[in-house]
Amino acid sequence: MMKDELLLISLGILRNRKSRRKFILSFTLLTIFFLIIGTFVIDKHLEENLILFLIYWIFSVALVLLIILFTLYDMLACRTEIIKEGKQELEKIVNKMKDDLPNKKGLKTSNQNDLEA
Repeated sequence: MMKDELLLISLGILRNRKSRRKFILSFTLLTIFFLIIGTFVIDKHLEENLILFLIYWIFSVALVLLIILFTLYDMLACRTEIIKEGKQELEKIVNKMKDDLPNKKGLKTSNQNDLEA
């Protein structure tokens, strides 16, 4: 049950552009906050304990990699969304041209009939 809910939340974040961008922003702020805490607040503890130091920096690198992956995914998803929107607009233009084409043919034949008369 919990796994299904997490999957639905993840898909919701990944499919919505605003949610993706908010997620990226929040993880970026979290990473900056995490780095500030490590640099100014717990730096003495990190210097004293090698294991804590390694855990801290591995987690920091993992956050940065997560941000990079989400940013790349966002870039690719936006690219595909723009391509889809472009195709839809092109189809609308082509359909509108097809709808207008018989009307123009009808106008040409009626204009030709007027000229002949």
